[in-house]
Amino acid sequence: MRPTNEQEEFEWIEDYLLGKLNQKDTLFFEEELKKDIELTKKVEEIRKTLNLLKESVIQEQVLKTIKNLQNRERRLHKFSPFRIIRYAAGASMAASIIFMLYISLVSVHLPDTENDFNVTRGIDSTKLTPEQRTAFNSFFDGQAHLVEGSYLLAVKDFQRSLQVKNIRPYFKEAAEWHLALAYIKSNQPYKAEEIYKKFEDCTDCEYPIDKLNRWKIWWRILWAKVF
Repeated sequence: MRPTNEQEEFEWIEDYLLGKLNQKDTLFFEEELKKDIELTKKVEEIRKTLNLLKESVIQEQVLKTIKNLQNRERRLHKFSPFRIIRYAAGASMAASIIFMLYISLVSVHLPDTENDFNVTRGIDSTKLTPEQRTAFNSFFDGQAHLVEGSYLLAVKDFQRSLQVKNIRPYFKEAAEWHLALAYIKSNQPYKAEEIYKKFEDCTDCEYPIDKLNRWKIWWRILWAKVF
C-alpha cells in the first residue's frame, strides 16, 4: 500500500533506492513509478541527494588518506601508483579500495565546467577583440568536445584558445588546466604533466583547483604513464 503522508513517502522511496523493499513491494513501487510522473521526479531528487551524501563520505575518507600520504612525503610527485596502493592497503583493505576507486573513477571537476559564464565574468563581451572572441569560443567548444569524448578535437580547441596573447590570467589558466585534462583523455600524459608541474607550486594562481581534484589529475597522469 502506498504511504499517504510526506514523511512515510520519503522513507518508502529511500527504502526502494537502498534496496530494502521485498520483491512484492519493489514491483508495486515500480508500477506506481510508471503511472506517477511526480513520484518519478521525487525519486530522482532523493537519488541525487543520497549520491551526494555517499560522495561526501567517500571524499572525507579520501582526504584523510591524502593527508597521511602528505605527512610521509613532502613532494607528491615522488610517489608511484604502486607505492600509493601499498600504503593505502597497509592502512586497511577497505580504505585502499575506496581510495583507488574514488581517484580513478570519479570525474575531475574543473571550475566553470558546469557554469561556463563564470569564465567570462567581469568581461564586457561587446568590447572583445575578434581574437579574444575566438579564444572564448574555442574554450567552450573544447568543453563540449570533452563531454562528447572527442578528446583530440578538445586538445586543438584549448590550444587555439591559448594562442591568443591578450587574455587575462584567469582564463589562460582555465584553458591550460582543461588542456591538461584533454591531454590525459587523449593519452598524452607527458604533455599533461608539463602543465601540472607548471602549477604545482603556484602561490598566485587565479584559477582555483582544489586539492582533491589536483590529486585526481596527478593520479591519472601517473597511471597513463605507467600503463
